[in-house]
Amino acid sequence: MSRLGRRAWLSRCLTGLLPGLLPGRSTRFLAGFRPHLGGLATAATGLLGSFDAHAGKQAEEPLADAVRGALSAAIASAAPPKLVFADAAARLDFLRWQSAMSERLKHRKTEAHTRLEFLETLWY
Repeated sequence: MSRLGRRAWLSRCLTGLLPGLLPGRSTRFLAGFRPHLGGLATAATGLLGSFDAHAGKQAEEPLADAVRGALSAAIASAAPPKLVFADAAARLDFLRWQSAMSERLKHRKTEAHTRLEFLETLWY
């Protein structure tokens, strides 16, 4: 959570909490305090400290030969995965979507083959 996010969260908590602490008082009583809740939230965040995680020293581990080979093969075969459809209706849905999106992408991807491969990958 960012510092600004913590501040907003704490401000919302305090706004909801103060009426419960003062039974019988209306929320109009808090109208004068609301501008100061942001500063109070900032001060409380400073007192509570930062909750950021810090990673230790990291070492690179060598890849196994099988993993290196599988990654190389995956990169070498740049074709999109083959789509498998449960029934004809699902395939028709895909083809309708693909033709509609292909028309919309014509000005960005001019080659039809590249455009269709992109859309197949996107659908996958």
